[in-house]
Amino acid sequence: MIKTIAWLAALAVTFLPTGFQQQKPTSQTSPLANKEAASSKWIEFVSKEGAFSALLPSQPEKEDQSSDSPLGRIDIHMFMATNEGAVYLVGYSDIPALATEDKSPVLDEMRKGLLIGTREGLLKTVDGKLLEETDITFNGHPGKALEVGMPGDMLLSGKIYLVKQRVYQLLTVRHKTTGSADSVAKFFASFKLITQ
Repeated sequence: MIKTIAWLAALAVTFLPTGFQQQKPTSQTSPLANKEAASSKWIEFVSKEGAFSALLPSQPEKEDQSSDSPLGRIDIHMFMATNEGAVYLVGYSDIPALATEDKSPVLDEMRKGLLIGTREGLLKTVDGKLLEETDITFNGHPGKALEVGMPGDMLLSGKIYLVKQRVYQLLTVRHKTTGSADSVAKFFASFKLITQ
């Protein structure tokens, strides 16, 4: 079971762009930053397939990945937008082994371990230090809120929710001196589940 949780934790890292932790802010203003600053109106992004909506600073880019796992085939769906030097990611994946209403102790432990494993996978992948962690709920579903310090004065803020067999992740990555904490809070507060 620990191997299964570790494998699931590895899925969490797919939400971070390769090499993002290496980026550092510059004192020059890029054309992209000017475009982002000019477009400060956020949009409501709706994923009917993912059954959620969230406010994002721009139309997100989508990336899908699939992988076979000890728990079955897992499809990962990610959406990324940038603004004010920050990256906003929201995504989901379904864990086939959890697609049951069974309340067995084994499945309950797997559900708890999935949130812990996701946190550990993120920390390892970004070579991060856990600054803050809170157990949270979202519409009665378990979750975790994280603040992670990363190399290069980067900060990862995240919320992870387990809704039945689906794992939702909302992540932001920004330099400690750029990006707006208000924008991060706006992003997290805007997340909603929608009925299909």
